[in-house]
Amino acid sequence: PLNLSAGNPYLQPEYIHSLELGYQIKAGKYSIVPSIYYRYKYNGFTSVTYPINDSVLLRTEQNLASDQSAGLEVIFSARPSKFFNANLSTNIFYNRINAENLGFAENKSIFSMNTNANINISFTKTTMLQVSASYRSKRQTPQGVIYPTFVMNFGARQDFFKSKLSLTATLSDAFKTQQQKNVLSSPLL
Repeated sequence: PLNLSAGNPYLQPEYIHSLELGYQIKAGKYSIVPSIYYRYKYNGFTSVTYPINDSVLLRTEQNLASDQSAGLEVIFSARPSKFFNANLSTNIFYNRINAENLGFAENKSIFSMNTNANINISFTKTTMLQVSASYRSKRQTPQGVIYPTFVMNFGARQDFFKSKLSLTATLSDAFKTQQQKNVLSSPLL
């Protein structure tokens, strides 16, 4: 009852203009795709928290005046054998937001990154193991920051009866690290 959430029927559509330049390099069973990009977004969606009284907060969606980002994204794929494949994607970027229309500082900026990794191992034609991990560094909001997040998941699948029946097992957030910590710092809070 102290942390309320509500939608916003007055949100405007979000528009994104982007320019991207990439190149794919293949070498046998490996490929790498580096690309650089620039994105300009207006009316972007963002979460904003307002105090209703001295102990109750309301979190809702609002439109940002603008959001700009430029960065380097690299995607690496490997399939050295029919039993193993891996993918890694990393995005390192500069982000600047303008939340002046919401009554916050005109421009805030930060360097940030996201990384995702996926590994698939097929022990046999019917037995597979998958490991995935995701890291997202500190991000900014109009009112503060969202701290880094990390999660690792495991999954296994065993097929039976010529793949007509499958048994799967998953372990989500294996190291109990998936959490989100937001710090709000604004005149109202």
